[in-house]
Amino acid sequence: MRLLAALGVVLYHFTARDNPAWHTDVARVFPNLGGVTVYGALGVELFFMISGFVILMSAWGRSVPSFVASRVGRLYPAYWLGVLSTGFLLLVVWPRKDLGVHDVAANLTMAQAAFGVNDVDGVYWTLWTELRFYLLVGLLMVWGFTPRRVTWLCAVWPPVAWFLAVGLAQVGVHVDWSSWPGGINWPAALLVDQYAGLFAAGMMVFLVARHGVAPTRLAVLASNVALVVWLLAPRLQGRFAGTTEHAVSTDVVRVGLLVALGLLLAATWTPLRRVRWSWLVLAGALTYPVYLLHEWWGWWLIHLFPAGVPAYLTLATTLFVVLLVAALVHHGVERRAGPALRRAVGGALTRTSGVLGRVVPRLREA
Repeated sequence: MRLLAALGVVLYHFTARDNPAWHTDVARVFPNLGGVTVYGALGVELFFMISGFVILMSAWGRSVPSFVASRVGRLYPAYWLGVLSTGFLLLVVWPRKDLGVHDVAANLTMAQAAFGVNDVDGVYWTLWTELRFYLLVGLLMVWGFTPRRVTWLCAVWPPVAWFLAVGLAQVGVHVDWSSWPGGINWPAALLVDQYAGLFAAGMMVFLVARHGVAPTRLAVLASNVALVVWLLAPRLQGRFAGTTEHAVSTDVVRVGLLVALGLLLAATWTPLRRVRWSWLVLAGALTYPVYLLHEWWGWWLIHLFPAGVPAYLTLATTLFVVLLVAALVHHGVERRAGPALRRAVGGALTRTSGVLGRVVPRLREA
């Protein structure tokens, strides 16, 4: 499912989104295909639902140091490669973006948006969103996981986040966030803004899969689906329409969100959850490097093809190269650097928590 979501985003970027790759407007290159692949942008929303499920599953029963180390080891090695290689491309090889060395350096943190720094690659905004979700899960871990607490969190958190991100302005309350760090609406940002309902839906799907069906859990899942389908969908339509010359339908976006949820339910609540085909592991492994590296490097590769080459041949070749590079990154970077970084971070956090465990009681006694 994750690779499917990533490929949906790739096709959106290559065949529907306005981009500098083709020798003419991309809408002229793919007048029919682009009208369909523009909805591949919903792969991001599917990612967020899957993350709600997977991150809660991976955090359940673990310590905070173990969880943090696993996320750092999983995310940063390939991400650092993506930032440095794309930065090199845009600074040296193919300058197509207002970018400086300081922007590349700030992007190495994955939290560049918090400092008001632009993303080296446009897809990185989703990683900042994921990081904020991880922070929320980490705080919940400190409190302690129970089905009841997770259910209440998923019932209250998304509507509050939505109100802070969108609802304040809709009821006529306008707050000047420009004086805040990075000019960010931090109360909403720390609650993952308008995307909270997607993560919460995935969390509730996991809760049902692990602890069984309960009316309250189904009701909370339904409330988050309603928030996403009726309130988020029009905003997604506006975002997609602003990046393409193709018409974008809010109703189709709504159907796409429901299909994404249906895929997650099918993969976790039905006999499909017992499928153990070995190639699925490789497909999942390729997802992250595909997502990180496809956009600007893919556009650069496309622009190298002469205008006379059939567009679909150019597209197929580029997709093949993207998948090949992703496999190389997975085997050469993620599988080598990831475990080492996870062990290093886990060891450092464990030692720090051990010291704090000895110092804090003494401070309390003093």
